[in-house]
Amino acid sequence: MFRFVRDRERGGDPSKRRYTAMRAEAEKVGVVRMEGLSDKLTRLAVECDSAMTDLERDALLSALRLFMEELAIGWGQQAEEVVEAGSGSWFEHPEGGVQCGLVFRIA
Repeated sequence: MFRFVRDRERGGDPSKRRYTAMRAEAEKVGVVRMEGLSDKLTRLAVECDSAMTDLERDALLSALRLFMEELAIGWGQQAEEVVEAGSGSWFEHPEGGVQCGLVFRIA
């Protein structure tokens, strides 16, 4: 249902990588930033339109978890989600839309 397209790197952007979250072939539904927290921890921060339903947001997070696992396998590593307070919960973004963060241990 969702796919993630890597964006070009931006100068001055602290994110390691940025991806556009797409539904179907061409509908942009959000932006995903990958940020290194430490040598072993990586945060995926996703921002999307508040018009998405709770079911669609849950499906987006499930796809994002699978995407992170596939990326780690490509790096010869494994990704394990680190559950912490607020992880996987959606919050209103001050500039509009909603955001959520997931943290993974890469080893």
